[in-house]
Formats: sequence, C-alpha cells, structure tokens
Amino acid sequence: MPLNELAVKKTPPKSKPYKLADGNGMFLLVNPTGSKLWRFKYRFGGKEKLLALGIYPEVTLKDARGKRDEARTAPTLIWRTTTDEITTRPQTSPDAPRRGAARRCTAAT
Repeated sequence: MPLNELAVKKTPPKSKPYKLADGNGMFLLVNPTGSKLWRFKYRFGGKEKLLALGIYPEVTLKDARGKRDEARTAPTLIWRTTTDEITTRPQTSPDAPRRGAARRCTAAT
C-alpha cells in the first residue's frame, strides 16, 4: 500500500534502520537517529543500485514520487545506458598513487 504524508510524518525511529515501501522501487529509510531518507532501488547490469532522492521533510512525499517518476521515464534511462551514470567516476592517471595504497620504502640496506 502506498504511503501517505501523515504516515511518513508520524513514523517513529527504532533501534535499527528500517524501510517503508511506497511502490515502484521507492522507499523511506528511517534511521535510529530519526532521519528519514527517500531512496529509489533499481537494477543495472544485473546488480542492484540505489538512488538517493532526498531527505524528508525537505523533500516531501509528492516531490520524491516526482523524482522517482522522472528517473524512470527520463529519455536516457539510467538502466538502459551503456554505462552506469550514477556510479561512473572520473579516471585518474595510472601513475597517480591510489588512496589507501601502502607506500613502499626503496631504501638500500
């Protein structure tokens, strides 16, 4: 059953994060801190992906549904493109050090 504005507003936080489904892949993620986050779940290349639609109450239920519908009906559908536009990151040069890579000492012994 789809959510309504009153149910979203009165949803209490619990000890663990939980989801309230709205339909067509959209849900409200309620965190223990009380934050409420709109999310849209879809598949790309056989893998599940998650699109953040906004934070409640800054993004209302109506606005979140509009963003979800826009993502589903956009001319360049995110799941029909050859690359995943959401997770594509700019390439760095091959000589650049990687984040978290261990540094090697080449001192002669």
